[in-house]
Amino acid sequence: MKWIVSFCVFGVVAGNVKLCNLVAGTSTQKNALPSNILAANKLQFKGFQPVVKRALSATNDTYMEITGYSTTPQVQIGKDAIVSPKSCVESSGSNRLTPSWLPVACAVATAMLPSGSRMAAAVPILAWAQGVEASVSCTETVEVTIYTPPAAPAPPDLNAQRPGCQSQIAKNSTADSIVGGTLYVYDTTFVGSKWKKIAGKSYVDLADSSIKAGCVPKHKPHMVLPSPDGKHTIITYTGDQDYAVLRNSDFSVMMCPSVEFLKPKVFGGAVHTGAWFTKNTFLAVDMTGSVDGISGGAIHRHEFTYDGTGAMKSFTYKSSLGHANVAAARGTTATKPIAIGNNPSGAYSKLFFVTDAKGAGSIMNAETMAWDTHFNASLFGNCSGGGLWVVPHPDDPKIVLAQYGKQDSASCIFKIDMQAKTLTKLVQLADNGDAHGIQFCKTDGGELTIINTNRQTATLDVVKYSDGSFLLRDYDLNSQAFDAVQVTRQSEPKKRRLSVQQKKLQPDVVYLHKDYLYMAARGPKPVSAVKAQNFYANAVPGLMALKINTATCLPASSQSTAFVLPTWERSPEITSDVHSVWGVMNGGSMQIWTIDQAGTGSVQQLDVYSNCAAHGVKASDIHANP
Repeated sequence: MKWIVSFCVFGVVAGNVKLCNLVAGTSTQKNALPSNILAANKLQFKGFQPVVKRALSATNDTYMEITGYSTTPQVQIGKDAIVSPKSCVESSGSNRLTPSWLPVACAVATAMLPSGSRMAAAVPILAWAQGVEASVSCTETVEVTIYTPPAAPAPPDLNAQRPGCQSQIAKNSTADSIVGGTLYVYDTTFVGSKWKKIAGKSYVDLADSSIKAGCVPKHKPHMVLPSPDGKHTIITYTGDQDYAVLRNSDFSVMMCPSVEFLKPKVFGGAVHTGAWFTKNTFLAVDMTGSVDGISGGAIHRHEFTYDGTGAMKSFTYKSSLGHANVAAARGTTATKPIAIGNNPSGAYSKLFFVTDAKGAGSIMNAETMAWDTHFNASLFGNCSGGGLWVVPHPDDPKIVLAQYGKQDSASCIFKIDMQAKTLTKLVQLADNGDAHGIQFCKTDGGELTIINTNRQTATLDVVKYSDGSFLLRDYDLNSQAFDAVQVTRQSEPKKRRLSVQQKKLQPDVVYLHKDYLYMAARGPKPVSAVKAQNFYANAVPGLMALKINTATCLPASSQSTAFVLPTWERSPEITSDVHSVWGVMNGGSMQIWTIDQAGTGSVQQLDVYSNCAAHGVKASDIHANP
């Protein structure tokens, strides 16, 4: 039996209820409350006559404090939050209680919480069974204070016309000619190949979601970077100084950290990717930013705070690591950091290897935000340029691999030992392949291999980790797998039908999950990195999945289950172009988040003159007429 009780702001209790005396000398009990508990009215008092107060939280957390009680309470938090006498919990398994009768001492009241500061719940005095009378001398009581964050400030007035102020547009300019992008999600537990439906659509419009979070849409969303706790994911913008933090549970943008407004010390440039250093710290790789007047890129550090339920609530910029004297230490002429990565599983997690497009690379210490070790360009041989992705060794916590690949030039994979501070070449890949995707793969028998994909040639290699030898080389992903997968879609702007099925995959970032290698598929006119001479005219942008034989880590002999998920043509100006995919464990299932970096609109900036005082000026600050 469940009693639903509305609280009265006057603290009046229904009926002649006698409350039991409070136990003397008790200490305050604090319990974090998930935000949905209060929003959905799921705070229940079972066997208690509660007296509830409301207060503002100084920490922006939502929580409950039990400040007094007549009998020891116990709090259970799941889908509901239930406060009950410990005796009720201990006796709940008794077979003497049947669904037809519930003793009054353990009846349930659901807290209906209005905006008043003090209220009391009215628990029904009697709970009758068939022919049974309940009798109590007093009703157990509990005193509770519920703390909630202050109400969010009112949204800004976005109306350019201010009544009575004779508003005029003084300047109308294009702030950004193409912004936004699209997130698609493939759930690997789905039967069949289809995009996940999110709020009734097959995608998330990143511009719309950013605006709802109070952010201005940005240019070229690029990488998918899930947090260590699996609750949030960062999407970087390689055409801007910003990145977006998404809440995994509903795929929505929450906040948008930026290094744009840190002048004059830090000038943000283009945040290509980044990496988490614990769930509290994110390191953003800025390819072209400057620090203290020194250009050549930067690593920016932001810190995040969380409420009692683990939900992210705020961020703070902490510091930036610039590239002063780095080129000289490496023996290169310039610097342009591309990616960063550590091995989070062991004692060297604070050490990150930073790759560089201009050549060579370095180890940085994320705790001190300082350079630790620079590696000279001579160690990289003919693969001195084109630094790319860093992946951790799955079993050896001191090892990471770094992939270096260039269009129309050499590509290699290097092994970095964070304990010894050494770098060695593991394998020289094919020239003119443009290595651009890398994943570890362990066979069913325990042999460790590396899967490498090449963007320029749309080929795949499998390398034996122990000695760097090739188990497979130059596997043609199109002729061996995806030419046979029939795909029909349209391209903008002339509604050109992409009916030719050959050479439709140009792979970029890849992610291995179980027996499928998921690949980002670039479009026919890529908007980043790919040189015009390396475009694939028949390229189908989207997500493509290659079947892997887990016994060998080689592509399966039959690719009948390989599949293609094309993206929608949503841009008003350019064709779809998928750069990144990555696995995000979300709600117990592995999802492949897929980023289309083709902008979905533009940003116009209006400079508006009004002959009124500015927004926010208090009336008391306006001078009286002389």
